[in-house]
Amino acid sequence: MTQQIFKNQGFEVLFTRITNFRFVKIITSLGLTSYIILLFSSIFLTRLFGYHSFSPITNLISDLGKLNVNPAPYLFDTACIISGLFSFPFTLYSFKNYYFRYKFNRDIEDPRLFSALSIGSFFSGLVGHIGTIGVGIFSLDRDIYNLHWISAGISIVGYIIVGILMGSLILKYDLGLPKKIGISGLAISSTISIIFLTAVIFQLELGALFEWFAIYGLTIWLWYFTFYVLIRGIRF
Repeated sequence: MTQQIFKNQGFEVLFTRITNFRFVKIITSLGLTSYIILLFSSIFLTRLFGYHSFSPITNLISDLGKLNVNPAPYLFDTACIISGLFSFPFTLYSFKNYYFRYKFNRDIEDPRLFSALSIGSFFSGLVGHIGTIGVGIFSLDRDIYNLHWISAGISIVGYIIVGILMGSLILKYDLGLPKKIGISGLAISSTISIIFLTAVIFQLELGALFEWFAIYGLTIWLWYFTFYVLIRGIRF
């Protein structure tokens, strides 16, 4: 299915190159390294030359993209854009492997569920990446039509769904991945969802600290899953 789509659109060669294991590993590593350097540089400059009292307890992560808080907001904006953009190859690589496993393994238990979880996690990942890129493009200083907050919501929801679906996939099927990766993905995503829904139902205000927990709880899990696959060279 996926190969046929790319073939029909004339992108078969490009798709093959983008999902090459070595290319995926290099791009993903560059993306993570760049993100960490830019993020901590933003926090360092903010604390030193900008808003000295910047803290996860009182400030949203997005505040790093405001000029009146961070003297170099473009660093945070660039970090988000790179993080989202450089995550696409791994998502495509993963889904390509799921597809071949489903296509050639006719004895797989409940193939429809396997296909649904795979496709769902794939598209949710793409949505999350697009949202992350949007956060960087539409920073708080460029928040036209609330596109910054829309992008942030899309990013978080996308990655929450990835955690739930991918976690379920790992626990249900033998992908050569430790079950603890699946359990942690489900646990983090479910915890964030429960806290948020509880706050909505009881009209509670969630502070900045929850945003940091939600975003970096999901981010750390995604990195854990991604680099376990890349370092071990797992082809599922």
